[in-house]
Amino acid sequence: MSVNFAYKSGYNLRVLASHEVDDSLTAAWSALEARALEANAFLSPYFVLPAIRYLEADKHPLFLFVEKEIDGSKDLVGVAIFNVCKPTRKFPLSHLSLFNTIHSYLSGFLVDREYAHDVLENIYRFIMDPKHGWHGLRVRNLAADGGL
Repeated sequence: MSVNFAYKSGYNLRVLASHEVDDSLTAAWSALEARALEANAFLSPYFVLPAIRYLEADKHPLFLFVEKEIDGSKDLVGVAIFNVCKPTRKFPLSHLSLFNTIHSYLSGFLVDREYAHDVLENIYRFIMDPKHGWHGLRVRNLAADGGL
């Protein structure tokens, strides 16, 4: 399922399924936690990956990894995790929902504080890209005093 997108020069977006997240990507994701604009243990790979495996296996979330090209290498600067949702009575169009389990108290994005503006711009461009076919983003449980 690995798909790449580029919306802003110097950035690469990769969309992966949970089984495609390897050890090196998990390590980069873990390192991003220390640089995050908003700390969120519920977006740690050590919470998310087991939660998907044991609690959310039927949902098949999309992982969006934002990488910045720095000195010839790609550094992970953002992570967003979405569930693709079918239309419902409350939201009658297909849409995305931020990853959230019954054990998650916060959702959101994991964003490198140094590149937050560009990372968020890339994430929102991905969400709004008409070729994907969804029509909105459901967001629950953001920190009221957070930077996002």
